[in-house]
Amino acid sequence: MPGYKATSLLEGRKREAILKVLENLTPRSSRKKFKMKLGTVPLREGFERIPRGALGQIDIVDLTDQLVASYYEDYAVEFVVAVLLDMGMLLEAAQLPRAARGPL
Repeated sequence: MPGYKATSLLEGRKREAILKVLENLTPRSSRKKFKMKLGTVPLREGFERIPRGALGQIDIVDLTDQLVASYYEDYAVEFVVAVLLDMGMLLEAAQLPRAARGPL
């Protein structure tokens, strides 16, 4: 994403953790369902939805960048977890926060 720069190693790790989870959404219908759920899972106050038209045919890297640009890395992780839970993807939802924190 042009202009995006992680402000710390931890922030870059969160973006990479989101990207890895989204890359592992298979089949392709799961990726489509994920994009659809972005419009239905409740958002924290002060945040706005990413317009559905902006999600169109973007790839997973661009989707990750859009999530981070719209919700910042901390809330993007939280929001992606909420979407995964809404999709019934409990394992992925549990793994994301751990991966975002990285090794202790």
